[in-house]
Amino acid sequence: MEFSEKTIVILSPKAWGVDSPARQLYARFLARRGNQVYFVNPPSQFNSVTPQTEEENLFVVDYRLPKPIFGLWGTSSELSQAKRILKLIAKPIDLLFSFHCCAFGDLSVFGAQKSIFYLEDWQEKAEHAQAIMRTADLVLALSSPLLASLPEGKAKKMRFEHALHPAFITAEKRSERIRANTQFTTGRLRCGYVGNLQNEFIATELFQQLIRQHPTVEFHMIGPFVKNSNLALEGNKTWEDPFVEYLMGSPNVRMYGSLMRKRMTELVQTMDLFLVCYDSEQFADKVANPQKVLEYLSTGNLVVASPTADYQDRQDLLVMAEKLEDLPERFAQSLKKVEQLNKPALKAKRLAFAQQFQYEQQLEKIAQFLD
Repeated sequence: MEFSEKTIVILSPKAWGVDSPARQLYARFLARRGNQVYFVNPPSQFNSVTPQTEEENLFVVDYRLPKPIFGLWGTSSELSQAKRILKLIAKPIDLLFSFHCCAFGDLSVFGAQKSIFYLEDWQEKAEHAQAIMRTADLVLALSSPLLASLPEGKAKKMRFEHALHPAFITAEKRSERIRANTQFTTGRLRCGYVGNLQNEFIATELFQQLIRQHPTVEFHMIGPFVKNSNLALEGNKTWEDPFVEYLMGSPNVRMYGSLMRKRMTELVQTMDLFLVCYDSEQFADKVANPQKVLEYLSTGNLVVASPTADYQDRQDLLVMAEKLEDLPERFAQSLKKVEQLNKPALKAKRLAFAQQFQYEQQLEKIAQFLD
């Protein structure tokens, strides 16, 4: 299916915002190809179709649920919601692209010629998954455990990679200039970590052990760590959490909090290596393919990781512990030969791997899958 001069509807679990998650970037790149793209927010209090001034051919759609009848909500079935959305768009849909794991299991209610379901995390019941597999043309699963969890159906199901944000490509091209303008502590390696520091998947005791064992390594922590962060996952610990307190009190840890993406992508260019430290024994399926691994690799520099299922066959790109308990030893060994592990040939290999997952390339893969 050629992605040009089509009417494309994107169903989003969250309203259009400033953080540019994958669904918004796919919307932008599809609009740049000359498609009419309608980004549908979750239900709100009004009906509207608003052009986005930053991108030609891109519109944000808001719609209301039915009004109450006799004190009760009227029907808000998938069909009735789809009818409201279709009335606002007022044209046939060539491609439906659903990022919404919690709504619209039956994608046929939109009458689109083709429909895609993008599965980043799975929170639904078996019947919802079965409805999606019956009515979608293609399901893109962002990890092998997610792919394995899908039932059989008419839909093709594909193991798909995260897309690499364009900001990482831009920053890498300027990496020499960025490093030239950065002050470094003499004799210290810089180890980067990007992500929510209240994430329940982090192997916190192991992380603290690495920090204690390597007092001459600077650990640069980029990500939210305060209470009520809009990036914090539901059910995460509060900011008084002992792990965050430990990080804040460690002399070889630098805490940055949440940064604008441009600043974050520039900062990671100054790191010598990166760390992935997840509890892969308790949360193996949840941490099978963290997006941060691809982002780290886009710098070309060394990545030391806890067991990460979807990178088991890519260990020429990163240093991975066979078992979680082996991570401290693997980390210590890697520190002794950082220069060797960051030699130009290996950096080029990591860069080439990461850059094949830019948004334009990902759209081409999707088009081929649909055909």
